[in-house]
Amino acid sequence: MIGSRPLLQLQQSILDTPILQLASRIMNIPYTHNIRNIELESLALEILSYSLQIFVYDSNRTNLPAAITKSEFQRLQHAKEVLLQQMDNPPSLLELSRIIGMNDFKLKHHFKAVFGTTVFGYLRDIRMEKAILLLQDGMTSVSMAAAHVGYTNASYFASAFRKRYGMNPSEFLHYANNIR
Repeated sequence: MIGSRPLLQLQQSILDTPILQLASRIMNIPYTHNIRNIELESLALEILSYSLQIFVYDSNRTNLPAAITKSEFQRLQHAKEVLLQQMDNPPSLLELSRIIGMNDFKLKHHFKAVFGTTVFGYLRDIRMEKAILLLQDGMTSVSMAAAHVGYTNASYFASAFRKRYGMNPSEFLHYANNIR
């Protein structure tokens, strides 16, 4: 499956932040017996799926638009890191473009070409992933989770959450608390 590519590349993909978050969830599964086993299996499959997706994507990197140089790709990776680190108070598109040293038009165009979503679509996705982790622990209220991931308006957070997960955050919180 890995062909001529070294196993080290697959191992490096495992160190990606979402995979570390999933691994952390495995270590802190609050459920018991059968539900714990189901949760453990689903998280392990999610890690495997994500790792393989990254690995396959990296092997197909030659399919990137010819206009994107290696240096620009590295800047786009840096943009993702900045968004991860500052998700609660993200820079504007112009500020992000200055931080990574790329004009805003290229940033928008290349980010979507490489990652398949807009800069702020990616930001929304990572915020929702972090919010669901916070709500799953049962120690965080909906308003606290919203504030922690950078939403100042709770109704806007609830709308984004509902759009992503198909239920209100309060419903999810109630469901997560009842499963324990």
